[in-house]
Amino acid sequence: MKNILIVTHSFPPLNKIASMRFNIIAKYFHCFDYNPIVITTNSTGDLKLYIDNNNIYRYGNNETVDISRRSKLSDSKIYNIYNYNKNIIKLKKKLYFNSTDRFSLFRKNFRSWEREVRTRFLDDFGRDQIDIVLSTFGPASTHRIGKFFSEHYQVPWVVDFRDLGALERYDKFAFIDRMDKAIERRILYTASAFTTVSPTLQRIIQSNYEKPTEVIYNGWDEDDREEDPSDVAQKAVQSVERGKYLYYAGTLYDFQIEGIEMIFQTLKMNNTQGISLAIRSLGPYHLTKEVVALVDKYALKSVVQILAPEVYNIVKYEESHSYCNLVFADLSREKRYTKGMLSGKFLKLLPKSPPILFVARPDNDAKEILERTKKGRLCSTIQEICSFFDEISHEPRKYPGNEQISDYSTRIQAKKLCSLFSGLSG
Repeated sequence: MKNILIVTHSFPPLNKIASMRFNIIAKYFHCFDYNPIVITTNSTGDLKLYIDNNNIYRYGNNETVDISRRSKLSDSKIYNIYNYNKNIIKLKKKLYFNSTDRFSLFRKNFRSWEREVRTRFLDDFGRDQIDIVLSTFGPASTHRIGKFFSEHYQVPWVVDFRDLGALERYDKFAFIDRMDKAIERRILYTASAFTTVSPTLQRIIQSNYEKPTEVIYNGWDEDDREEDPSDVAQKAVQSVERGKYLYYAGTLYDFQIEGIEMIFQTLKMNNTQGISLAIRSLGPYHLTKEVVALVDKYALKSVVQILAPEVYNIVKYEESHSYCNLVFADLSREKRYTKGMLSGKFLKLLPKSPPILFVARPDNDAKEILERTKKGRLCSTIQEICSFFDEISHEPRKYPGNEQISDYSTRIQAKKLCSLFSGLSG
């Protein structure tokens, strides 16, 4: 059995989408004769760990605040964690002093984590051989570490991108943009192959680096199909009101606000079915506040619930019992990469009973998946959203899903990834 070294900054128990990706995929590696060895950080949270703890090497602390730990944080503390001045955030992004540490050199905390990993892992791991290295973005430190161990063990190195890294400008100043791209290219030019999460990002990365690039979706697992006992919902501090409720739980992003407002407009204009909407917001504070302002703007307080975060099992239960699960991506066509924006949670909704409404630009990669699996619709206008609600009102089983859903399972993604490993390592 070959050893695959996975370098990832976020890993369970931290409750974060980025933590789930290789925790779940790697639990199937043994089926394909690969043994996962993980380098990550110390963290807290409630996510289940699927990999033998003896195979995990933790250094430093993950600074991400696990705000799903509802029992330890009051509502005010949860939201005040993110109560930053909006203009300061924008300036930091332009200067690239932001928390993702893309390929800038300014984030000292990530650099110190990188130094600790390089210094301690070789002694901790011993003389066993590593056969292939995989590093997953971000922060960029993970790829610098991946490059280091690939060269040390003289083995292939696979780079995983959930977004485009420095290829995605993020409204940076021009000189910062050029510097980031130069640093990225210098780090990644020795990579053997790339993986990413959608066909659009695959085409962009492959065109830029001219290396083999495989789509490894953030697939669904059997745990996503399982429903928790009904009494788990009673443990929620703020429970979703019963009835026909639309549901979204997760972090809010600027590009989602337009889609959320479209849902609000639809509920205001045409809600003869008595549909409500529940949003469990993980922040940031200024975007949660913006959504609350939209609720007031459209006078939807009796229809829309803005709820505090909850643990993963409660969210899973609420997703499974919703009228429809919502996913939001960028509606703008200005940037090519927004076509390939697939939320980490999207495919985990496929095996659940409720249909999926994906609000995004009309050519988003999710459209083909939803059409292929018969599990929901991609909508880009209020008219399309109204049409979708009419469909599921008159025919509740309009989008039951089909056997194609299995193609997006984590086990299938693990098989694809291990096939890539075998092709590289021989």
